[in-house]
Amino acid sequence: MIKNKKLATLCGIFVLIEAILAYFIFVSDADFTAVASFLSIVCAFLFSLLFLDVKSKSALIQLGLLFTMCADSFLVLAEPIRQSEGMVFFSLTQTCYFLYLYLSDSNEKRKKVHICVRACAILIAEAVMVSVIRDKTDFLSVISLFYIANLATSVVFSYTQGRKMRIFAIALTLFIMCDILIGLSSAIGVYFDVSESSLIYKIAHPGFNVAWVFYLPSQILIAIYTALINERFTKS
Repeated sequence: MIKNKKLATLCGIFVLIEAILAYFIFVSDADFTAVASFLSIVCAFLFSLLFLDVKSKSALIQLGLLFTMCADSFLVLAEPIRQSEGMVFFSLTQTCYFLYLYLSDSNEKRKKVHICVRACAILIAEAVMVSVIRDKTDFLSVISLFYIANLATSVVFSYTQGRKMRIFAIALTLFIMCDILIGLSSAIGVYFDVSESSLIYKIAHPGFNVAWVFYLPSQILIAIYTALINERFTKS
């Protein structure tokens, strides 16, 4: 519960705007859905800027939201979709979130473990990917595995920092659930094939925009998290 009335009002207005955009995302035709989808990400970024503190490590979150907006300009608005450019910007997003998590951790031992685990996760993910898809390996597959390994590591270590990071941790969890769906959908038929009757295919092609059911709330929560950790901006 948000005790600061001014902050609660701002968050309420923000969530209402996002709810209206979400309605259009799920009921509109393809062209307007793309516009509404991108506007929802722009809205999350702009809301977070209300609480920007350039001298704080929390500014890394706003920078991450900016890179997310750039990524979606390639993945949502571009025609045709430019996946490689989008994944580069998403990788920058996760780099910002990694730095925020690392700098926010007061446990020096855990910070060292964090670096080791993240490095190992990236190396193992890339090695497994190359061994599985072999000659189909390309820049998109390499950058995508770099991104997902970073995001997965951030999910784990966001939960290790306790209640202060809980909203951010939940947001990253929703983020990775979205990316698992999109990753499977994009990889099937390009890097590997599965039967249309298989469970993996059905998860990847649910017949409904499930990915945004996870993705939009993740971005809303990240933006609200920036508000909560910089609550002093609304105290006047």
